[in-house]
Amino acid sequence: MRIKQLLYEQDHIDSFIKELENKIEFQEYNKYEAGMSANTDGMPSAKGKVSDPIYLNTVNIEEIEEEIEKLKSEIQRQRDQKARIAEKVNALPERQRVIIGLRYFGKRHPWHKIARGLGISIRQCQRMHREALKGLSE
Repeated sequence: MRIKQLLYEQDHIDSFIKELENKIEFQEYNKYEAGMSANTDGMPSAKGKVSDPIYLNTVNIEEIEEEIEKLKSEIQRQRDQKARIAEKVNALPERQRVIIGLRYFGKRHPWHKIARGLGISIRQCQRMHREALKGLSE
């Protein structure tokens, strides 16, 4: 079920976003390096290759900028997804919200501990969990 996967991923989104931000920082450095490394001696750099250093660096910088934009788009997509899930979880009835929180976020408690904490049976807890997932899927 897709919603379960999204819930499990919530704890990892922040670290994934940080990883993407680090990649952007690395690409920004590459972009700077590409701009600074032009071979301006006017000599061909390789047989059959374009030797215009400005053209080569412009192409390289454009590729780097495209990669940076892709990374930024992915960061925004991850943030939007996290916000949508949080909004849906917060709209659930309190007990369902507690079950989802204890089951998917942080320590990921087993059914018997969640049920005991709520003062209900494991079967009731799992039923409420299914109802919550159904509500989140809508």
